[in-house]
Amino acid sequence: MRNDRGAVLILTTFLLLVLVGATALAVDLGRLQLAKQRAQHICDASAIAAAWQLEPAAVDLGAAAAETAAMDLADTNNQSAGSLVDATVGVPEATDGVPGRRTITVYGQARVDYGFARLLGRQSGTVRARSTAALEPVNGFTYGFVPLAVTENKIRFIEPGSYEMLWTWYWNSSGGLDTLGQANNLYPIVFSDEAYDVKVYEDRLAGRSEPFALRIGRQYADITADVARSTCDSLNNRISDDMTWDEWLSAGDTDRARCSRVVVMPVVRRTANNMMIVGFTGFFIESVDYYELGGRHCAQLFGRFVPGIVGSTSIRWMQPFAPDIGQSNMMYRVRLTP
Repeated sequence: MRNDRGAVLILTTFLLLVLVGATALAVDLGRLQLAKQRAQHICDASAIAAAWQLEPAAVDLGAAAAETAAMDLADTNNQSAGSLVDATVGVPEATDGVPGRRTITVYGQARVDYGFARLLGRQSGTVRARSTAALEPVNGFTYGFVPLAVTENKIRFIEPGSYEMLWTWYWNSSGGLDTLGQANNLYPIVFSDEAYDVKVYEDRLAGRSEPFALRIGRQYADITADVARSTCDSLNNRISDDMTWDEWLSAGDTDRARCSRVVVMPVVRRTANNMMIVGFTGFFIESVDYYELGGRHCAQLFGRFVPGIVGSTSIRWMQPFAPDIGQSNMMYRVRLTP
């Protein structure tokens, strides 16, 4: 009979190599996948942090701050094996056809030291990640705005930092006209097909409300004389104990975000039969006035338009800004692009 002891040894050795290889494949590929996921998450967060620091006015404005923000966040997260150990930030790019839109890309890679695969002569592997975030105009809003809309025509030609007056007539329901005049640059927002609930209106001017749907009142009957007085009183109470414009300019982002003088207003475009909301804008209220004239009740807002970048829970207000950012809509958001 033939002696098979040598064949068994060879077969065992071969199967052992297969077992080690399969283990290396399972364990080390898993390590690579986890490292890639972590690197991608860090790239995503770094790209968002970078885009948050961009300015919509020019490609190079905010580029240095964007790169610093991205690298700081990447460094903060590089505290464990498989982290993003090398990152670079691309130059912000403009996107044709979308005023004020900027994108920025963060590239990263991580080295992963193998375990079982070393037995097969492989010491380490590299995973790569890439994320692009965009700064772009906001066309929808869920919080932070007051029930007053400003006309697109009003803000289209404003000068950066200029002192502005916004006004609207509020007529009694007995007024002789039945549509809002084109000359007005402020329009009240109604909350239903019924007349205003003054208490609800005051709460929303004061910022004490849940998000609400928008509808621009087309009939004077939608608006009562109480609304003009409520606008003046509520906004004056809102801004009575807050910082001045000069103080706000010199404050940091955190204090700016907490300032109750800065409000968000929808931007509307008037058509023959309707009002269309085309964007949102920020306005720093310096003072509010009220008067009556010939049966008309007028509320006036004095202050300055300011752009802002919307985060998930806050707004970063920017000032000054350049006049080429598409002033029909001066609110922007940051998001990851596909």
